[in-house]
Amino acid sequence: MKLKNYRFKSTEISSYLNQSHKVKTTFFTLFYKTDQPYLKFAFIIPKKLGNAVFRNKKRRQLKEAFYKSSHLIKPGVQIIIIANEKIKITNFKLIHNMLLLTLKKRNLIYEEHLSISY
Repeated sequence: MKLKNYRFKSTEISSYLNQSHKVKTTFFTLFYKTDQPYLKFAFIIPKKLGNAVFRNKKRRQLKEAFYKSSHLIKPGVQIIIIANEKIKITNFKLIHNMLLLTLKKRNLIYEEHLSISY
């Protein structure tokens, strides 16, 4: 599956944020909707968190954590992830586990194939 085809357009994001459910975690804020026609996603790292190199690194980490768990996500879920200040002091493993736990708590993934490493 080519996940590039399922990205939000920049013009869609602001209206989506007002209409979706919101979950705050330690490292990011997750906005989601269920019962949508197909999977869509976006990753946002605000400029106040650091320079372009740092933001690109954290965006790559969020994308990879999402891609590794994308086969578990139920169809019709649309997700936007916005990074928080504390993402600066974390690593990929913690980001990945936090994303999986958040998706599990909100019942957005299939739990039969779920394995979380500590």
